[in-house]
Amino acid sequence: MTPDLDKKLRAAYPLVFPEPLLNDEPIRCGDGWYHLLWVLCGGLETLIQQEDTETAPDYRAVQVKEKFGALRLYLDHETPEMTALLSLAERLSQHVCDVCGRAGRPRSGDDVERPLLVRTRCDEHVNWFGREGFAHAT
Repeated sequence: MTPDLDKKLRAAYPLVFPEPLLNDEPIRCGDGWYHLLWVLCGGLETLIQQEDTETAPDYRAVQVKEKFGALRLYLDHETPEMTALLSLAERLSQHVCDVCGRAGRPRSGDDVERPLLVRTRCDEHVNWFGREGFAHAT
């Protein structure tokens, strides 16, 4: 994800991103999933607000990345409701191009130039590999 979008997401959801991610990593997915992450983090933020802040474990995000063509957001701890939201976002991401945000599908093997990778892509971006395999402004 571009640094600008990463920064906007973290600023909008301070309960999800109260600290840097593990190893001070950026959000490691394509810009096409930005709106999906926005909605996911909004739901997580609401759920975190409902927790007892004095006794609740730390629900902060520790890693956000693409894995096997799907969006993965990992929390330090999570409630069953948070787990359901995370699972839904992961499933939805497999239908959204991680480059542009349009309808896509997981592609690997003969579909792409790099057959060992799985990426969720629309027809236009099947073989788009920017920085670290993710779309970015050039």
